Amino acid sequence: MTKRNLIILTLVMILAMVMVVAPVAAAVPAISGIGPKTGPEAGATVVTISGTDLDTVTVVNFGLTPAASFVIDTAIQMTATAPVGTGAVDITVINPDGTSPTSSADVFTYVALPTVSSVSPLTGPVAGSTAVTITGTDFIGTSGVTFGGTPATLVTVVSATSITATTPAHAAGLVNVVVTTALNGTSTTGTNKYTYVDLPVVASVAPLTGPVAGSTAVTITGTDFIGTSGVTFGGTPATLVTVVSATSITATTPAHAAGLVNVVVTTALNGTSTTGTNKYTYVALPTVSSVAPLTGPIAGSTAVTITGTDFIGTSGVTFGGTAATGVTVVSKTSITATTPAHAAGLVDVVVTTALNGTSTTGTDKYTYLGPPTVSSAATNTAGTAINITFSKAMADPATKQAQFSYKIGSGTA
Repeated sequence: MTKRNLIILTLVMILAMVMVVAPVAAAVPAISGIGPKTGPEAGATVVTISGTDLDTVTVVNFGLTPAASFVIDTAIQMTATAPVGTGAVDITVINPDGTSPTSSADVFTYVALPTVSSVSPLTGPVAGSTAVTITGTDFIGTSGVTFGGTPATLVTVVSATSITATTPAHAAGLVNVVVTTALNGTSTTGTNKYTYVDLPVVASVAPLTGPVAGSTAVTITGTDFIGTSGVTFGGTPATLVTVVSATSITATTPAHAAGLVNVVVTTALNGTSTTGTNKYTYVALPTVSSVAPLTGPIAGSTAVTITGTDFIGTSGVTFGGTAATGVTVVSKTSITATTPAHAAGLVDVVVTTALNGTSTTGTDKYTYLGPPTVSSAATNTAGTAINITFSKAMADPATKQAQFSYKIGSGTA
């Protein structure tokens, strides 16, 4: 080999040595932050990952479980969809040069969704304002509760399994109860857990009035009476309550003091109720304490004064069932009238008021007296006093007789 060739060979070897490339330092990806940091155990949360050398990532893991999918945006940002999981896990990214180191910056926490198992009570009025207790699981961190999409008020997380709240107003029907947590806004639906019911409405009561003694059969008209559990008049329960239809109830009034009272219909659905304000009037029965005079002829036409109470609204007076004439209500304690014709004997005096035809009986308050009849006579000579006995004499209704002295021929008695 010539010197020249030796020099060339040496240069080639030196050049080859110079051209040998030293190994490049490994570009292992790193994670500097993630968001959001929480998500439901069911997965499907899209997490944004920030870091370095992310453009060469080939695998993303949540703990030991691969992400459901991922998308590389740039070398410093990518997104990944969380798989199903539980608890706190490290998100790691892998490229051909290695796996990202773990730190607190990459921790993702799976949170259990709250579950609604029951609501108590199960029903309430459409007006809302019903205090309810919601039972379930994982209520810690609850940020809101809705009934049929409308937010409840006064929401209080009592424990991980109990929430108290006040229902909002809502249309009638079954609604979903939804509990939302502050942890990533996760929520769950208690399907058809609560029923809004229309309040019964009392439109009218017939008759409008009745005696304070009660026992008046009434018909209540209104709406939404199905499920009625009771009816009260002025706070006192009625008896013989029958729901005829959604718009009609029959009942018997209880005894009550005189005056206007509310009629309240209560349904079995959460005890909802409505008030028919001043729908029924209890009226005091008139009382007959005396009649003056106490007696009169069977032909009637005797002017009498009846004394008693609660005569205002009097529509009629009867003597032994026969209507008196010339009835005048002087005051609430006095009536004047003219007796009708009637057979002889003791009779009841009855005063009837126009308020529901209430009445009272003045028992044996008046006596009809027939004309006197001769029951016996003693025969004697002219000019001598004789005794004649009359029955049913008007002079003494107690003994039904009187002694009359008549002198024959004298024309005087």
